[in-house]
Amino acid sequence: MLCVLLFWLVLSRMPANAENQSWLNNSLRISLKPKLILIFTNEFRNQEFTFMNHYLANVQGGLEYGLSENAYIAFLYKRENTKKTDYLLNENRFTLETGWKTKLGPQAHFDLRFRTEGRTYEHGRADNHFRLRLRMRLTTQVKLGNFTIKPYIATEPFWDSLTNTIHRNRFYLGASFPLGQHSTFVLNYLRQDTKNKEPIHILNAGFQLKF
Repeated sequence: MLCVLLFWLVLSRMPANAENQSWLNNSLRISLKPKLILIFTNEFRNQEFTFMNHYLANVQGGLEYGLSENAYIAFLYKRENTKKTDYLLNENRFTLETGWKTKLGPQAHFDLRFRTEGRTYEHGRADNHFRLRLRMRLTTQVKLGNFTIKPYIATEPFWDSLTNTIHRNRFYLGASFPLGQHSTFVLNYLRQDTKNKEPIHILNAGFQLKF
């Protein structure tokens, strides 16, 4: 409940003329072997908090391999389509990802996720480039009877080979809500700051399935 109250407090404090969006992110993870996981994700982005006025969609697939109990490496391919004023921007993205986590206490964890992305575009409508992303996240856990809530806070700076600088940062405040053995609902506020652009305030939600 505290996480939800904080979430809506952040939204209520935003300027009236702020750019608002809603993103819907869903994922499916299937264990093939004890250390090998098949991953599928899809995302839809919309120009309004109401999940309307769609402008971007992507699908992604790949494999994750557990290096140890607390670390992994993954290779992913993403196909993304973005509506522009008079054309559709088609992107093929190749991602090498690694992650690590550790316990900070009985109910708290800290994790790092590092991504190297090769981004290529069709018909020369954007410049191909590399991008690096580092997400740092702190997660805790709250028990309400038999129900569990996992609040988290995170930040993620972006670097790319076009600007040769850290030009973007994403701030996350939200929680995951386990719905059963195989499913979790995620809800968060996301603020995206990009150099020389106005901040974007995002309502981000989705389901995570694991088998």
